[in-house]
Amino acid sequence: MTSYRPARINWKALVVLLLVFCLGGIAAYFVRGYRVRTAARRALIAGNAAYDQRAFTKAAAQLGRYLSRHPADTQTLHKYADAQLRRRPPSGSNIQQAVNALEQILRQNPAEAEAAGKLIDLYLLVQDKVSARRIAETWYSAVPTESSARRALVKALIAQGKDDDHAKAVERVREWLTASPDEPYLLRLEASVLTAPNQIEQARAVLERLLDRHPGDIEGAADLASLLWGQGEKDQAQAVLNRAVEQSPQSAEARIARGRFLLLAEKRDQARSDLEQAVQLAGGNVTVLLSAGFLLADAGFMEAAGLAFDQAAKSEPHNAAIYEAHAAALLDAGDVEIGAALADRAFAAPLGEQRFDILEPAAELYAAAGRPADVRKCLDELRAMNAPAAGLLYAEGLLAMAENRPFEAVENIGLAVQQNPRNARAHLLHGRALIRAGSPRRAIEPLRDYVRLRQESGKPAVAAQIELARIYASLGRVEEALKLASDVNLSGVAPQVANAFYLTRLELMAEAARPGGAKPDPRLIDEMTRQVDQLAALHPQAVPVRLLQAKLMAWQGKRAQAVSMLRDLQSKSEDKYSIGRVLIDLLAEAKEYDQAISQADQLLGAGEIKKNQAVLLSVRLAELHAEAGRVAEAKKLLEEAIVRAEGRERSSIRLELAKLLVRYGQADAAREVLLQAVAEDEGDLPSRLMLLSLDPVEGKGPDRQTLADQIKKIEGQAGINWRYAQAMPI
Repeated sequence: MTSYRPARINWKALVVLLLVFCLGGIAAYFVRGYRVRTAARRALIAGNAAYDQRAFTKAAAQLGRYLSRHPADTQTLHKYADAQLRRRPPSGSNIQQAVNALEQILRQNPAEAEAAGKLIDLYLLVQDKVSARRIAETWYSAVPTESSARRALVKALIAQGKDDDHAKAVERVREWLTASPDEPYLLRLEASVLTAPNQIEQARAVLERLLDRHPGDIEGAADLASLLWGQGEKDQAQAVLNRAVEQSPQSAEARIARGRFLLLAEKRDQARSDLEQAVQLAGGNVTVLLSAGFLLADAGFMEAAGLAFDQAAKSEPHNAAIYEAHAAALLDAGDVEIGAALADRAFAAPLGEQRFDILEPAAELYAAAGRPADVRKCLDELRAMNAPAAGLLYAEGLLAMAENRPFEAVENIGLAVQQNPRNARAHLLHGRALIRAGSPRRAIEPLRDYVRLRQESGKPAVAAQIELARIYASLGRVEEALKLASDVNLSGVAPQVANAFYLTRLELMAEAARPGGAKPDPRLIDEMTRQVDQLAALHPQAVPVRLLQAKLMAWQGKRAQAVSMLRDLQSKSEDKYSIGRVLIDLLAEAKEYDQAISQADQLLGAGEIKKNQAVLLSVRLAELHAEAGRVAEAKKLLEEAIVRAEGRERSSIRLELAKLLVRYGQADAAREVLLQAVAEDEGDLPSRLMLLSLDPVEGKGPDRQTLADQIKKIEGQAGINWRYAQAMPI
């Protein structure tokens, strides 16, 4: 039997093997560390490059990878927080990531001023006042003599809105003033703290003491002027700002402060001079340029405002907020062609990811300027950037408006309003879409909401109030129209807007008071004639004023004089169409149909009006022939107008022709015309509604259920006409 002997261990081989394993492990550890460090370094390089290219989403992702390995890098933490705040579209999670980064900086260094200031502002933005106060107190404890830390602490205390916190703020400021009784910023701080609980007289005394000691302190002068203005001492307020400008004639801020108060005092020319000088003195100071631009735009000086905004854009071509502010001013002023050109320039600027901020106003400007292809580009880009649903719905509504699909616009913009009820312009566009969709009654509420939101923000809404007044008048609600027109405050409104509203008010009153009007009143007509005569003397070239003057003259029985004046005005003015229409209407009111027809023929034959105006005038000419009893001639004119018209204009003319035929007992012919209209235009609601009112003929055209389905498709679920159509017996 063979005995078993254990194998001998080769210790030398084992030691070598163990050494190989150890060395391999160590090598793997160092290789892995090298790879991690290399990856972190590459992430930092890529993040910085993306940040410089304004690709903030990519920058945040790459810098975040780097910070996972180097969480104490303060400089990168700052850049990471900024990138998160600049990401588009913005979100709550982005803000939270920025807050976390700034908190990390302050844990390492509680005295870091930039991080503390940003963090306090962010907490106040999200209404976390407790955290804002915590950061402010920690910052102040770290650097109790730092002026910015003191301001932040007072701001956080006041934000709490409690009486004991106000008292603590006052106590703090007075404690600091004990050590530095003449420090200007501390005196301003004390005044602001006293103003918060409405201790106006004490705040005023503090500011007066400040200006006695530091007469060149512009911020103090502006604060004192604001208090004086609020107390009704307007002359003293201006005197304070006059002294500030005298003390610092080269200060753009002083000019801005005085210009703002001159606008409030309705000294427009002096205000414009100050604001334009502020722009010249601003250099590259974007804050000053934006302030001047806003004030000039609100006052209606759009050309001067444009220069201020353009100068700001030259200083910071990458700043989307400048283009956004300029676009908002142009939208308010209704300068859509200039606005569309601004949008073109903005998209060519190096905005990076923040071009998102101008996509919505640019889409609105393009829609108003009749550039649907550009609206669609904006919509596609919003989709690509994962814009919030409210923004996408709004842009889709704008595209529908631009493409003359008002019912789709009503539905999309209405949904956008539901998701973001604080978007004032969405309410305005919703109202306008409803008007275009033939639902003026439903437009009243969104227009009122727009007016309310604008007034809450301290801005006028005169253009919307004009539209509201016209809707009321068109619905026969003359009393409401006149009350609205009388109650509007035109103080500080741009002259062209104020003049348009004043003229609208006079037109409404005149229409109500004219013979046969809602409230005939010869005395009111006489009084308005006096007012309009004064306007005409001041603005002899203003065609709308002269047209209203002619109407008033005719209603006073001076028709021949009015006609003569209009003929003379027409020979001198380029606006042949507007003058001709009023002249035709005055002649038709007097049943002088031959003269009215002659005037229309003359205007059409001259070839001095636009194509769409010629089509509308042809329709009016047909109406005149019908009123004169020449039905065949009227029908011929409308048929010729249909041939010349383009797009949806044909549908509206066909509708007029159908109405004419029905009026003279030719229902079958009217039905044929309406069937042509609905066959050509799938969005033609009025023609389908009229078809419903005619007795259906079997085998000719859609039945009532089909018409109801088509109307529902046009109007959307929120419509009312399709419900009526479904309820009708088949």
